[in-house]
Amino acid sequence: MVGINFAELYGTEYDDSDSALQACVADEECLGISYTPTDHWQTGKGSGFVVVDGGITWVVVGRGSWSWGESSGEDTSCAGGYFMTESGCEECGENMYSEEAASECTSCPDDKVSPAASDSADDCYYSPCIAGNYMTDAGCEECGEDTYSGAGADSCSACDEGKISPAGSTAGDQCYYAPCSAGDYMTEAGCEECGSNSYSEDGAIGCESCPYDMVSPAGSVNADDCYYAPCPAGEYMTDAGCDACGENLYSAEGASSCTDCPTGKVSPSGSSSEDQCYYAACSAGDFMTENGCEECGENTYSEDDADTCTSCPGERISPAGSGSDDDCYYAPCSAGDYMTEAGCEECEANTYSEDGADSCTECGDYMASPAGSSDSDSCQLDLTFTPVVPELDCTENVAGCYVKWTIAPSGINAKYVKICLLADDTESDSWCEYEDSYLGGYSSGTYNYDNLASAQAACLGRDDCGGITQEPYSDDQYTLRVGPDVVASPSEETSWIICETGDEEDTCIAAVLNSDDEYSLNLGDDVEPEDSGLYVIVVTKGDKTATSDSVVVDVAEETITITAVDTEIYCKETIGDCSIGFTVVVGTTDGGLPASSVEICTLEENGETGECSTSVKEDNVYTLVFGDDVTDDVTGDYVAVVTVGDREETSTDEVDVSFLTKQEDCVCTTTWIDDRAAAVEEVALVFLE
Repeated sequence: MVGINFAELYGTEYDDSDSALQACVADEECLGISYTPTDHWQTGKGSGFVVVDGGITWVVVGRGSWSWGESSGEDTSCAGGYFMTESGCEECGENMYSEEAASECTSCPDDKVSPAASDSADDCYYSPCIAGNYMTDAGCEECGEDTYSGAGADSCSACDEGKISPAGSTAGDQCYYAPCSAGDYMTEAGCEECGSNSYSEDGAIGCESCPYDMVSPAGSVNADDCYYAPCPAGEYMTDAGCDACGENLYSAEGASSCTDCPTGKVSPSGSSSEDQCYYAACSAGDFMTENGCEECGENTYSEDDADTCTSCPGERISPAGSGSDDDCYYAPCSAGDYMTEAGCEECEANTYSEDGADSCTECGDYMASPAGSSDSDSCQLDLTFTPVVPELDCTENVAGCYVKWTIAPSGINAKYVKICLLADDTESDSWCEYEDSYLGGYSSGTYNYDNLASAQAACLGRDDCGGITQEPYSDDQYTLRVGPDVVASPSEETSWIICETGDEEDTCIAAVLNSDDEYSLNLGDDVEPEDSGLYVIVVTKGDKTATSDSVVVDVAEETITITAVDTEIYCKETIGDCSIGFTVVVGTTDGGLPASSVEICTLEENGETGECSTSVKEDNVYTLVFGDDVTDDVTGDYVAVVTVGDREETSTDEVDVSFLTKQEDCVCTTTWIDDRAAAVEEVALVFLE
């Protein structure tokens, strides 16, 4: 290519083209060589070319064979049907073409097509038209109405005479006759007129016959053109045409109704005059009266030629018009009765029956029902419960506290028996709060409230309320919702659901049957006051349950007896062995508590305990020792405080502690004696100034 160089030249400059060509062959990136204005040859790559005065470029035509453009310096370009790319000449695709030295391919005009590598617009042509179209100078066009064509047609064929077709029809069998007008119908030869006593509407392919006995003129266009001809004798005109008169009736020609035969007379269907009416014997199920035959009523019957009807025997029944005593039968018995040969009888006590029963079903062991019971629900456990001790007093932590009953009749398996502590009926509900959440689904009815308390009260009164959602964007309305699923919300809603209910269930434990046929529950060796309450015995067999009257069980707390060893104590200054002592009896156990359970405390003027100290236990006596250097700080009243479990008891005994100061100059009228109580009366102290 003359006057053009590669846009990107690289590598060594060569003085001759042969050296440059050898270098390009060895380099995969090289797309050709160019003669530069510096009078040298250089390898080229990259995309595109530039116009250069005096430039000459050789381009790789096919690297596999390393063919090159002519080295004479003439223009090297792509042949027709190809176009130039960065990597060399590439073939034009289908429906496109290019002439020599083209840099791109041109699409065929309109809807024409061409094979790949086409080198001229003359190679573009119209492809054969599809069926329903035909070829024109401008390409394929659709066949018009009432014509058709097959694939590759140059023209459209007209439908046969009288036939039509939609535009774009592809074959002669798509041609058809146009719909016939009312009064005509379609034949192979086209539309023809409907005959008499028939009609057709627009587009009919056949004629409809007039309804039974109706007539119409030829070419009638709808059913309204059909009408009845006068009826012959023995028939009468109806909306549906002529109909024969029934039995015991007759009519003349052209009648619109039938006439009854005289009283007591009969006639066959289709009778045409009164002369055909006559008296006849009554058939089975009827009886003769002055006015002729009449039907026997319910619960009676008659045979042929009867003058009267006969009642069914016993309590049997029959439908009206019964023709023999075989038609008499007993009606199905109602629930609570059963069928016998003599009719329905009532079921006995402790049995039951449902509608139509032939026998009664027994309730079963330990069951009872009143006579005439209609279903198994009438059967209930029939038991007598007798408490061994109607009111039971127990003491905390004392073994052998038994609740007992006997059951009559005896023999019930203990697995059907349980003894229950009845729950407290007090109800209370707790609400759990969830911030930034809401509950799905509205409750029915009124559901918005201005305050939470009203909403909670309303929710507790509704079976369909699962919780409450506060909606700040709706004037802080509290809305009842079905719930109960809590869903996170970014709208600062708050929800509440019932998370705990105070409705407690009864506490039930299987009963034990002892050798005396007593069903019992041992409350255990560690019976507690919480075990107090109302107890019942419950028997459950299947879906039947029987419950006794309640037995009162009262579990009293263990007595805690606290006794002061001495109620008055005199402590002398610097004299040791000054202490307070208490004995403690829990129930019947003396000194059974650890020392940590007993504190000895000062008693304040207001009756409250003050400073407390843990006791020291010695020989089952709980003491507080003041020490050898006792001072007047010990003066005051003291009590013992005993803790057992969650109980805390304070002694009623109070110990009065007095303090006596030892003086160096004192005259004693007597000596100290061992008995401190007596010493109070014996000692006289004279204090010298």
